Amino acid sequence: MITFLTRFRIGPRLAAAFAILVLGLIGMGLYGSFNISCLATDLGEIKNSRVPKVERLVEMADNINLIARQTRNILIFDNLERQQEWIASIHKAVDANTKLFALVKPEIRSDEGRKLVAQAEATMKIFDQDLTDFLARSQDGDVSVATGLLDQKLRPSQLKLTAQLDNIKSREIQHLGQQADQAIAASHRAQWIGLAVISALILLCTWMSWLITRSIVGPMQRALREANRIAEGDLSANLQVRGRDEAAEMLQAMMTMQAGLRDIVAEVRELCDA
Repeated sequence: MITFLTRFRIGPRLAAAFAILVLGLIGMGLYGSFNISCLATDLGEIKNSRVPKVERLVEMADNINLIARQTRNILIFDNLERQQEWIASIHKAVDANTKLFALVKPEIRSDEGRKLVAQAEATMKIFDQDLTDFLARSQDGDVSVATGLLDQKLRPSQLKLTAQLDNIKSREIQHLGQQADQAIAASHRAQWIGLAVISALILLCTWMSWLITRSIVGPMQRALREANRIAEGDLSANLQVRGRDEAAEMLQAMMTMQAGLRDIVAEVRELCDA
C-alpha cells in the first residue's frame, strides 16, 4: 500500500485523505438529518393526529356523562327554569359530540378502526333518537313515560356508546404508545449506528494517517540517510528510486549528484596519476 501511495505526489495524497474525511462527515450529517426527519415525522403525527384523537374521544365521553347527569336532573328536580338550562346544555353537548365525531371519523384509517367507528356511529344515532324522545316526553310533563325511556332505552344506548368510544380510545392509546416506542427505538438505533460509523471513520482516518505518514516519512528518512552518506564521502552505493512523489524526485536528484561527484573524483584521480 505504501509503495502504491508513493506513485502519487504528497499534495494529492493529503487531499484524498481530507476528501474521504469530509465525505464521511457529510454522510454522517445526511444520516443524522434523515433520522431526525423521521423522528420529527413520528412526533408530529403523535402530536397532530393521535393525541388530538384521544382528546376528542375523552371529550365525547365527558359530554355523554354530562347528558346522563342532566337527564336525571330533569326527572328529579321540578324546576322549569333549571330544566331549560339543562336541556340547553344537553343540546350543546350533542352538537359538540357531532362535531367531534366528524373530526375523529376520517382520522381512523385501519379496517378494524373503521368498523369500530361505524358501530359507534350507529349507536350514536340510536342514542340521539332516544334522547330526543326522552326530552319530548319530559317537556310534555309525562314523567312516567320519560322515566321508562331513560331506564329502558336511553341509559342502555348511553352505556353502549360510552363502551364503544372507550374501545376506540383504548385502541388509539395503544397505537400511540406503539408509535412512541417505535420512535424511541429508532432514535436509539440511530445513536448506535452513528457511534459505529463514527468509530469506523476514526479507525479509517487513523489508518490512512499512518499510511500517508509512512509513505512520506519513510522515503524522506531514506533520502536523509543517503545525503549523510554522500556528505561523508561514500559514493559507492547504488541509489534506487521508487515512486513518483517529491521524495522520489529528491532521491533522483541525489543520484544525479552522486554520479556527478563520481565523475569529478575520477577526473581528479586521472590528473593526479598523470
